[in-house]
Amino acid sequence: MFDLSNLDFVQVDHLLADTRYRVLRDFQDASGTRHAKGDVFLYRSAHLNMTAQRLTLRVEDGEGNKSEWRIDYGAGDGPKPGNLKEYLEDAGYVGITPEARAKQREADAPPPREPREAPDSIGEPRLAEVYALALRGEFEAAGALLNEVDDARALGDYHLEKLAGWLANAAHAAGDTAAAEWLGKQAMNQWEFWASCSTSGGEGAARSRELAKIRRELGG
Repeated sequence: MFDLSNLDFVQVDHLLADTRYRVLRDFQDASGTRHAKGDVFLYRSAHLNMTAQRLTLRVEDGEGNKSEWRIDYGAGDGPKPGNLKEYLEDAGYVGITPEARAKQREADAPPPREPREAPDSIGEPRLAEVYALALRGEFEAAGALLNEVDDARALGDYHLEKLAGWLANAAHAAGDTAAAEWLGKQAMNQWEFWASCSTSGGEGAARSRELAKIRRELGG
């Protein structure tokens, strides 16, 4: 059974999606917004609530800004399904401009991820300082401190794997920042060195497969 209060359309009356229209007669919609003669907009789609006798036009202005025109067509005179040609005339099919599409993608994109606390420093407090320096954009100092930890093999057994894993976790924790990119590169450097240290052909092949998986996870 149809829900007469929730009907979506691409076309209503003469309005076609991705087409510009021009206002022919001044009118005010249900939200109190005035639409003046000569105004041009890009029509996208419509929603019809037959129960409430409300038509909603989903439109965009010339800058790609989205809005909705709500029309209570049971309230008396004014635009309504069946007489929209008296109020809106075709101003040409345009689709969506590259600028408007870029603006739409930007508006629809999720907000950037904020950095989180540093991952557990696995017994090496200098790693927390590496993370803090990277977040502040002090990459030269962060790299020097990271080299100290690495040269000293400060993480003991399986130092390479531990340090590479910590750097990968730190890159994820750093959110959408330059620090995340830098930490990810350091992680890949460690993993690539780890893969090069294989002692047999079989081990080398296994590490190469693992390296490819890690590269995908890090986006490298």
